[in-house]
Amino acid sequence: MKDEIEYSIKSSSINVSESIYCRDKIVNFQHNADNPNWQSQTEYITKKNYSLSQEVINKIKNTRNYQSVLEYKINDEMNIEIMLLDNFIDYLAHSFLNLPNINEAKINSIIDIFLKDVNNETFKCTANIDLSGIKLQTAPIELNIDKLKIIFRQVEPKDFEKEYIIYPYVQTSIDRTYYQTTSAIANVESYLDQGYEIQFEVEKTIAILRLFRVCSVKYISYDLDSESIVWKRKIIGRFGNLKYLNFTNVNTLEVTENDKDNFIIFFKKLANIIPTIFYNLGTENKEMIHLGIAYRHYCEALLSNTFLEEKITKAVIGLESLILAENQEIAFRFCIRGAKILSLLNYSAIDVKKKLKVAYSIRSTFAHGDDIELEKEVKKLDSHYNSKEFLIEILDYLRVLIITIIVLSKQNEFIKVNKGVINFEKKKLLEIVDNSLIDKEQEKHLEDILKDVKLLILY
Repeated sequence: MKDEIEYSIKSSSINVSESIYCRDKIVNFQHNADNPNWQSQTEYITKKNYSLSQEVINKIKNTRNYQSVLEYKINDEMNIEIMLLDNFIDYLAHSFLNLPNINEAKINSIIDIFLKDVNNETFKCTANIDLSGIKLQTAPIELNIDKLKIIFRQVEPKDFEKEYIIYPYVQTSIDRTYYQTTSAIANVESYLDQGYEIQFEVEKTIAILRLFRVCSVKYISYDLDSESIVWKRKIIGRFGNLKYLNFTNVNTLEVTENDKDNFIIFFKKLANIIPTIFYNLGTENKEMIHLGIAYRHYCEALLSNTFLEEKITKAVIGLESLILAENQEIAFRFCIRGAKILSLLNYSAIDVKKKLKVAYSIRSTFAHGDDIELEKEVKKLDSHYNSKEFLIEILDYLRVLIITIIVLSKQNEFIKVNKGVINFEKKKLLEIVDNSLIDKEQEKHLEDILKDVKLLILY
């Protein structure tokens, strides 16, 4: 094949096309208190793309080497698919013709990738995520979790130098608003069976960041790539979050050098136990459905562009899905159970009970469409308190209880399998919480089962 390509170059049996790209050249880049600032100059670049003519491709397909590869047995029943081999030829030819300084090592690496595809082995997939709502005041943070590698870092000028192809008769401009709120970058790398699975790692990363502390972390966009050369396995392209401009920022996650070790420990522990319902949102996953409901309301309260009263209501509904299972004495149970669990996780029981009572009152008033004097209600707790601080505290209670259920869902005492579906026995936990209010042994039991939770949230 190499001989055919080299001959085609010499005999000009190749196709040449040109494309024009526009790119922002970043100048005067600097970090500030919130997002980075820079100035940009638009550049226009012409790129040539070389490809084999159909005549050369037909010659390659008629060679004995091509036919012998098709006859190769992957196992006793399967031959290599024609599409797989054609993908390999296209990829190799493109590399020969377009990559500078192509050498034997690069050719061998392409062959290794092809053999991985032939044998359906895992392959490297990457995602470069533009994050908003997080501020890193530290050197890059690297995490290695089994086959997953993530690096969180501050933004650099190159992150904003995006290229866009200009199509004939189509007006093209760089939408700078699309990435001007990017405050940090996450580089994700994992070895997977299918390229699309890297998107689950993106969503999982966002979920864990939101649970580390109350914060409105979101992705602006992310670039995906994979080393597979087979189109049905690989994934490549840029994916944007079209809703991000409608999001609000309740709180920014700040990670300093002092937070670095705790951040790594928390992220690694949660990455190994977080249920799929937090990141594989496209499936009809019935496992841990109450936990999924709680997390959805948590995110809506963090991000939705709406009244603070509605955000508090969403947070309360999220809490209800975790600590209520009855239709009577709801407000009382809601406050007492929440206060009891959180008191064993280093929160003040009296303080939690008072705030949950106010939050539940706001939720009920809002749900019934009545007027709420939000600041007045909040200042009953503390004259120096404001409604945003109150919202963040209620969201923190919800965050901690979500983590609690995630951790307890790995304990056999609370696992129930029904027709292959794993569910958390919420009623069993609530029974222990209720009994702990009147029985010392049950209180000790509750304290014991919350030990792992306590260790995790202290980070």
